[in-house]
Amino acid sequence: MSVHAVIPWNFVSMTNDAKKIEVEGNTVGECLNYLIEKHPSLKADLFNRDGRLHHDIVIYLNKASTYPDQLGKTVSDGDELSISVLIGGG
Repeated sequence: MSVHAVIPWNFVSMTNDAKKIEVEGNTVGECLNYLIEKHPSLKADLFNRDGRLHHDIVIYLNKASTYPDQLGKTVSDGDELSISVLIGGG
């Protein structure tokens, strides 16, 4: 199964400048694990020590939020995952 992961601009340097990467898996979590296998430096920016996504990382599946079960969401062949980093301020 082929899923495309869209990489945010601030992570592109960790993916050899690739902005979109073909990944494999049946769930968002499996696809992200596949992505990390290919680009291990992404792990610290995506996941905390407990293996959960950082609070400022949001995953979209075909432009729809996967929250609250981001990692368990099922993916299909041809889907697009977008990794977004929330920016806060005040």
